[in-house]
Amino acid sequence: MCSVETDWAGRVISDSPRPVICIKPLVAGRILPPTELTFVYRSIEPVDTVCIGMLSPQEAREDIALARTILEGLEDRREMQYARSKQALAASE
Repeated sequence: MCSVETDWAGRVISDSPRPVICIKPLVAGRILPPTELTFVYRSIEPVDTVCIGMLSPQEAREDIALARTILEGLEDRREMQYARSKQALAASE
């Protein structure tokens, strides 16, 4: 979690004259991968890199697949996760 708003962080990253390493963009699970990886990959240049910590091979596969989807400019259409807190939202679909 950056100490400034995401629009400022994105501007600093994209305006940097040097390569940037975006470290821990998922902030220990506090931001969902689709949201943050989309922000990161739309803010960096081809010479920049992203460093993400992963706990399991399954998590790595999911994050890598999502990153590839974002980099290829495709829409992420993975199945949404449902929990009790989302029952009212799912009922309206």
